[in-house]
Amino acid sequence: MILRVNVWKENQNSEEMSLQDDQPKNHTMDERKFPEDEEVRVKVFQSRESVLTELFRNKHILAIYRMFVALIVGTCINTLLHDYFYNEQIGTGYRLIIKVFRNFHAFVIAWIFAFSITLCVYPAFQVWGAVRLHLLSKSNHLLLWDKLWMVIYLLYATTILYCSVWATFRYDFGYALGGATGCETTRLIMKSYAFIRTCAPDIVKHVKVKSSRNFSHYVYFLFAPTLLYRDSYPRSKGSIRWHLVINYFIELIAAIVLCSFVYQTTYISQLEDFGLRPYRLADIGMIVLRNAPYAMLTSLLLFYLLLHLWSNAFAEMLHFSDRIGGRRPPSRGTTERGMV
Repeated sequence: MILRVNVWKENQNSEEMSLQDDQPKNHTMDERKFPEDEEVRVKVFQSRESVLTELFRNKHILAIYRMFVALIVGTCINTLLHDYFYNEQIGTGYRLIIKVFRNFHAFVIAWIFAFSITLCVYPAFQVWGAVRLHLLSKSNHLLLWDKLWMVIYLLYATTILYCSVWATFRYDFGYALGGATGCETTRLIMKSYAFIRTCAPDIVKHVKVKSSRNFSHYVYFLFAPTLLYRDSYPRSKGSIRWHLVINYFIELIAAIVLCSFVYQTTYISQLEDFGLRPYRLADIGMIVLRNAPYAMLTSLLLFYLLLHLWSNAFAEMLHFSDRIGGRRPPSRGTTERGMV
C-alpha cells in the first residue's frame, strides 16, 4: 500500500514538472543567455577592388566584355544608319534622353536643398548630445529631450520626402530625374540615420564624443559609396587616377545612350499604339516575349551603371579603397566548419 502511494506521488510530481516546462518562461534580458554563434557581427572595411574589377583582370572575361561592347556599338551604328537612310533623320535614342532628363536645372536645385537639410543633421545631433550629457540619467527632462529630437528627425525625413515628391510634379521632371530624385532622397535619409544610429550609443552611455567625428568626416560619409558609418575608412594611397574616373564616366554615358536606344527601338515602338487600337491577349504575350531579352539587357546595364561605374568613380575620387563596401566576418561556427 505504501509502495502504491509513493508511485502515485512520483507520477503527480512528474506531471506538475511537465506542465511547468510547457509554460512560457518570462526571463529578463539580463537572465537570458544567447548562444555564442548568435553574436553580432560588424562589417569590416578593407582595401580591396570591386568584384567586376577583379573579374576584368582575367583575359577571358575581358575578351567577353569587349565582344559585348563591340555588339553594342554595332547595334547603335545599325540603328543610326537605318534612321538616316529610311527616315532621313538621326535622333533615335537622343530624343528620349532629352525627354527623360527634362528640367535638369530644377533637379540640381532640389538636390542642393535636400543636401543642405541633411547637412543640418550634424549640428542638430551635436546639440542633442551636448545637452543630454548635462541632464540627469533618470530625470523626466531626459525622456522629453529624447522624444523631442526624435520628433524633429521624423519631421526632417517627412519634409525631405514631401519636398522631393512636390518638386518632381511641380517642375515636371523627366522619368529618369524623377526616379533619381526618389533614390537620392532615400539615400540621404539612410545616410543620416546611419550616422545617428552609430554615434547615439556613445551619447547614451555618457561617453565622450570622438574627435574624429567632425563635420568634414560627416560630409565625406555623405558622398562615400557606403551606407555604413565608421569613424575611419580605408583610404587609397597616391593621387587620384583621373584617367580611370574619366573612363568610368564615358562608360556611364555610353550605358545611358544604349538604354535609350533599347527603349526607343523596342518598348516604345511596339507600344506606341497602346490605347489607340485594341490588343488581343496573344498580342500582349508576344510583345512580352519579344521584349524579355531587352529587359534583361537593360537590367544588367542599370546594375553595371549604378553599382559599378557610379560607385567606383566616386570611390576613386574620394580615395575610398574598399570598393565592396564592407563585408561581414564569418561567425565562429562558420569558421570552424570551414577549417574542417
